[in-house]
Amino acid sequence: MHDESNLRYDVLVLGAGLAGSVAAYQLQQAGCRVGLIEARTRVGGRVYTTYDWVAGQYAELGPEFIDSNHLRVLGYAEQFGIPIRRRQNFWGISPMRESRRAMWEAWQRFWDAALHKAQLLSTKSRSIERFLKRLHRLDALDQITMQDFAQQMGIWQDVAPHLIRYCRNLEAAEPNEVSMLSVIAQEAFYGAGVEQGAYRLEGGTQRLVEAMVATFQESGGTLMLETVAEAVEQTGRTVQVHVRRHGQARPLQARYLVIALPLTLVRELEFRPPLSTERFRALPPAAKHGALPRSAAAGGWTGGQNAAPVPHSLLASTGTAPPLARREPIWHVRHFRHLG
Repeated sequence: MHDESNLRYDVLVLGAGLAGSVAAYQLQQAGCRVGLIEARTRVGGRVYTTYDWVAGQYAELGPEFIDSNHLRVLGYAEQFGIPIRRRQNFWGISPMRESRRAMWEAWQRFWDAALHKAQLLSTKSRSIERFLKRLHRLDALDQITMQDFAQQMGIWQDVAPHLIRYCRNLEAAEPNEVSMLSVIAQEAFYGAGVEQGAYRLEGGTQRLVEAMVATFQESGGTLMLETVAEAVEQTGRTVQVHVRRHGQARPLQARYLVIALPLTLVRELEFRPPLSTERFRALPPAAKHGALPRSAAAGGWTGGQNAAPVPHSLLASTGTAPPLARREPIWHVRHFRHLG
């Protein structure tokens, strides 16, 4: 029997990528005693800036652009004193050469039409009849490609160079391979304000995570790098994370656990009691191109008919806000499916 009054941590956070770092920081600011566990030698996860270049130069190996509607990320950058550089008219093809007027107008018309179609996803239906009609129209859009849509508008010849470059750069595909339904889904997310431009963090995106984790530590949080989690175990009213660091195994105990890992890595953890067959099958065996695993929030898991519930874990992913914050995607590039 474990005495909760002697627990060192209220919450353990597994994974010091962007999601885990934000979760740990927010929980620490809310008064919790938090331990942040990371298998790598650095924080940031898939947010990774490399500085092994000419002096003063750096390159992003992960997320780079932040859209104008990601107010929370921009707010964090301002909070931690990280300068923000704005790029106006960011259309996802960089840099854009000077183009003839007809080509530019066709490009603008294509995206204006896509944004108009996005209303099918962003407006509510007042009757089942209208809802079914909308589903039929959405299905029709899923049956045509970006090239088909441009041809129907009569602008394919003018817009083709830009659409081809856009698709190859950001979709790893051709205009005749990308569903218009996926395009309008992105437009529904971004909305009309995307023309304000996109932003970069001066000095590298990783600076944001590093500044956040530094503040987390200064306020009493514990960071454990090079610490590999092997198992998660429910022990009465607490949860134990069995970790290994420099070859030494040890258990860490807390009231709650936040798992902020890609779901493909969650699949590699041993759960005691085990996950139900349904939940385990829901974890992707390998990440797919162009998709980021959605977060799975749970008040516990079920290990079968005789397994005890575990009400002390919360699964999160990089694309979802941590506890105590609004739920919204964090990183996106205009007309990019998702950063993986």
